[in-house]
Amino acid sequence: MLKKLNKYYFLFILFFFSLLLITNNKLLILDFLILGCVLFFIFKFSFKNTLSITLFSSLAFDNTIRQWLFQNIRINADIITQTSPYYFGITIKLLLCMFLSLLFIFTPKKNKPKYHQLNKTDFLIIIFFVFSTISCFLHLPNSHTLVGFIRIWQLIALYFITKISLQQEKIKTIIPIIIYSLLIFSVSIGIIQLLNQHPLGRYIELTPSFTQDIFYTTTDGATQYRASGFVSHPVYFGTLLCMLLPISIAYYLNSLSQKNKLKKYLTLSIIIVSLVTTLGTLSRSTWINLFIIFLLFYPKLIKNKIKPSKLFLIGSLLLITMSPLLLTRIDSIKTLFSTPGSNGSYRLKTIYQSLLATKNHPLFGIGINQFPSYVLNNFYEPFGSPAPVHNTFFLFLSELGIPAGITFILFCIHIIKSKYHQVKKNPIAFSILIGVITFIISAQFHPLFIMDPSLDLFIFFTAYLSTC
Repeated sequence: MLKKLNKYYFLFILFFFSLLLITNNKLLILDFLILGCVLFFIFKFSFKNTLSITLFSSLAFDNTIRQWLFQNIRINADIITQTSPYYFGITIKLLLCMFLSLLFIFTPKKNKPKYHQLNKTDFLIIIFFVFSTISCFLHLPNSHTLVGFIRIWQLIALYFITKISLQQEKIKTIIPIIIYSLLIFSVSIGIIQLLNQHPLGRYIELTPSFTQDIFYTTTDGATQYRASGFVSHPVYFGTLLCMLLPISIAYYLNSLSQKNKLKKYLTLSIIIVSLVTTLGTLSRSTWINLFIIFLLFYPKLIKNKIKPSKLFLIGSLLLITMSPLLLTRIDSIKTLFSTPGSNGSYRLKTIYQSLLATKNHPLFGIGINQFPSYVLNNFYEPFGSPAPVHNTFFLFLSELGIPAGITFILFCIHIIKSKYHQVKKNPIAFSILIGVITFIISAQFHPLFIMDPSLDLFIFFTAYLSTC
């Protein structure tokens, strides 16, 4: 069994790193097709299970096969104001969600898997989808709303595809391997970007790709390079890493119980590199998440006879190493609310605008993906292009309405409350729960809905926890 698990590690690490070699969307499709063929012909998974595992492997990647740009422009007294652009594209994960949904629907009754009784978590996400669907249909034929509805449908489809697939213990065993392999791939790209202070210039680096000259820097305080990995923005990459990082600590705890020194030092090295890469995104919300991760794992680390002095030493060395980046970033906190257009002021303003939008449209909201255009048409925006409200919960409340927004909040609360004590003794499941918690924290500061894979991983993690 252990030998077979090692083969899975080799397969997924090899697959993720092979993505660095692709140069266009056709090769992207081919790479996932090769993964599917290996799973089906060599590892002998069924056709449905092959598609499910391939879907789970694609969740972190938003590279599109076909893409469209949506933008609203207002001309007032010869002044042209436009919203931040919104991209929608056909991705591998969207196609797989559609195909798997059709397979599950049209499978003959005698061959259909036996579904477990729906639990409270399932009901909450179904209610969220019902209210979201009503909201979306009320705001059609707006193209922003249509593609937003497709995104919401994809999330719900992913949740139930995951739940159905995880009825098989074999697939449940592979999930941590996929997550851990993805973490290794993510930090490898991020740390190289950080050391070189520019992107790798690979197709898989979502924005910008095929260049080392264009990259993200901080927008407040001193100009600093920010690692963005293969996602569309450094803050999204930081959120993604915070969701994946806990599993490396879980593997480290497992290595201690197995008394395997090689595995112990290898997993410890991955943790340290992951921490450096996460801090290298220069996203201040990751600082809160890293503190929460440490706080929740601390009792387990002490229980495994890891001395607090050792943790303090590792933490101190890490902070000293990263101090040239972190001290400058800490200094920028002073400017968060210094001017009307500063980061903190802008976030508070968008939250205030979202509350007004919720007040004016409480039942079904202003329409998904409509917040920037709503601001453009209803408010005077003196500092830059209107952007989505930088809080995912307020985004859902204002765009989908109070019933959908509250249901999503209850969904998040319930999954943590109902599973925390159940999975506490299982390091892997506990790490996935912490990944869910870090998403919720990041969601307080960022609009984690558009061109961002962390929401897909959040739904994937909650479905996994729901089956525990």
